[in-house]
Amino acid sequence: MKKKCLFIMIPIIIMLAFTGKESVISVKAETRDDYSYELKEDGSYTITGYNGSENEVVIPNKINGKKVTSIGNWAFYGCSNLTIYGEENSVVERYANERGINFIID
Repeated sequence: MKKKCLFIMIPIIIMLAFTGKESVISVKAETRDDYSYELKEDGSYTITGYNGSENEVVIPNKINGKKVTSIGNWAFYGCSNLTIYGEENSVVERYANERGINFIID
């Protein structure tokens, strides 16, 4: 009887363990120009990296017509003497200010 109960309970426990996993966020990583970015589930983008060699960069506010809503913490890792151009009061300006990067309103 115990073995029969276990035989029935194990599949139920496994099914319950995977219930609710539909909300896992999936992203699509891409590269355009000198930037790596991810399309988030909400339809906006996160810039995840800079692959260029320029010291002065313009970070786009939109990619493929969709807003850039965040910039990854390590997106500009290893870039020295960097100046970022962007719109005033933007996610780009906030990113630059938080990291002590030169920012110029474009």
